[in-house]
Parts: sequence; structure tokens; C-alpha cells
Amino acid sequence: MIDEDEREQVEKYFSYLIENEFIFLCSKENLECFPPLDLSWESSAEVDSIIIDIGKQSDYNFKNIISDISKIRPKVIQIRIFTKKSKIEVADIVNAFSNVDTRSLEIILPLNEDLDIDSIKKIIDENRKIVSIVITDYANGGLSDYKHAKICFTQNKINSESDCGVIDKAYFICDLNTFSESHNFNTCLNQKISIDINGNIKNCPSCKQSFGNIKDTSLLQALKNSSFKKLWSITKAQIDVCKDCEFKYLCTDCRAHIKDTENIYSQPANCCYNPYIAKWKGEEGYVPVEECGSYSTKTGFIINKEKIEALHLKLWGF
Repeated sequence: MIDEDEREQVEKYFSYLIENEFIFLCSKENLECFPPLDLSWESSAEVDSIIIDIGKQSDYNFKNIISDISKIRPKVIQIRIFTKKSKIEVADIVNAFSNVDTRSLEIILPLNEDLDIDSIKKIIDENRKIVSIVITDYANGGLSDYKHAKICFTQNKINSESDCGVIDKAYFICDLNTFSESHNFNTCLNQKISIDINGNIKNCPSCKQSFGNIKDTSLLQALKNSSFKKLWSITKAQIDVCKDCEFKYLCTDCRAHIKDTENIYSQPANCCYNPYIAKWKGEEGYVPVEECGSYSTKTGFIINKEKIEALHLKLWGF
């Protein structure tokens, strides 16, 4: 049984959902018209995406990498450039990768005196496979459509592979493909391969484990390593805290930056949300997950129901 105040809140919530067409009402007899969703997931490619990081010390041979990538034919190539480069250098890199058999190119890089917005637009004009370019360390954030691509401006400085792994609602993906994949695989690392700034082949450039260097190991050789795909199948239902989160099937997760490096099922270290009180960091009443339970190397995260009930009473009145 619920009291009148609770009933009023529930009715307001359902009214909101119905008015915004998130749900609709139907008779019990018509429920059979809505069979369960088929949440199976599969892909025609062994590798969906590849990340290539480029820094000051990067000296690997792009031609060899491009030849290697052509053999695995990823759907998406993301190139992250951490150091300022001239418009000619950037154009040469992008033009080289645009010839690879891939569906799309994503570029992340900073601007400089020689590489301006007009130069970026020219690079897009010459490369039909570019779907997005993210301009980092830019004074004003924003998003701009330019022909077949999007240009995103962010104030964030992305200087290395460590500047990633942030869990935020701005990065949520709401579609059936991601929802299905999240039930079966890890949406951060599934079908992903990466080359870090030193040429090391990894699941993600932020991961510690390397499966060889691109100078003497091919991407196909790395993929055949028995340990390479072990993180691909870690689902949100297995991850501490994530398994209790209402956003788990929209979130991209992170297995590189985790709170307990000895536990592959540990919560992402850069998550800004506490699902036990439904609050994001920065919102009034937010407290970190650690105040809702405790971590143990043996058992993972164990919630403290008494603490959570006390927080709910303080925040919501019930």
C-alpha cells in the first residue's frame, strides 16, 4: 500500500511518461501483441572500430598500418592527434587513411596557428569518409554541421589516452543496436582494437596490457592472441554498481579506468553518477557511491541498505 502523497507522485510520473509518448496504455488482452524484443546481437565484421593515437614521439610507419588495417576492414577508424600539427601534416594523415576500406573516419585534434577552421573544412571537402572532427582545447564549445560531417568544439584538453573513460549522460547512446549489444557484450571494448602513441597494440590505448607492437606484430596476429578478446564479453550486468544502474544499457562503460585494477568487474573510475540515489555529480544532494556501500577485493561492491534508505529519506522524503 502507498499513501496519498506517494500516489500523487506516481500519478504525476505516469502522466509525464504518457504525455511525452514514452509509454502508452493498453488492455491486458492486448499484451500478447507485444512479444519480447530479440536482444541477440551480431556483426558482419570481426573488428568494428580501431583507434590510432598519434603523439610527439609516434614514429611508426603509416603505410604499414594502413596495409594492416585494410586486411581487417573495420567499420570505423578514429584518429586521435594529441600534439599540434600543421594543416599539411594533418591532411596527409587523413588522406592516407581515407583510402582504407572503412565506412567512416573520426578525427580528434587541437587547432593551432597553421591549422584553422577553414583548413579543417578543406580536409572534410577532400575526404568523404569523415563523419566527425572534434576540436579540443577550444575556448567555446559547440557543434556545427558542415556538409557530410559534424565539427564538434570542446573546451576539454585531450593530451593523451588518459583523458578518456568519463561516464556522462552526454555520451549515452539510445538505439536498439547499442541496447542489444550491451546485453551481450562490452560496449567499450567489444570488437575494438587500438594502437597507442608508441605503436603498442591494445584493446584500448588506455589499457595496460599490450599484445605486441605494430613494428613487429600485425593486427591480425594480435587478434589471434587467446587473451585479446577476454574483455569483449564483460556485460553491464556483471560490473559492480553498473548492474544496479538504470542507464546501464545506454552507457559505453570503461574497462581501462576502473576503481579496483585487480577486479575486471570493477566500476568505472570516472563515472559521475550514483544510481542508488539517482543523482549526478554536481546535483544537489549528490554523494559518491562509496557512501552507499563498501568495496571488497573478494566480493566487489556491497551496498549498505540502511545508508541508502537514510539518504532516500533525506533526499526524497521516503
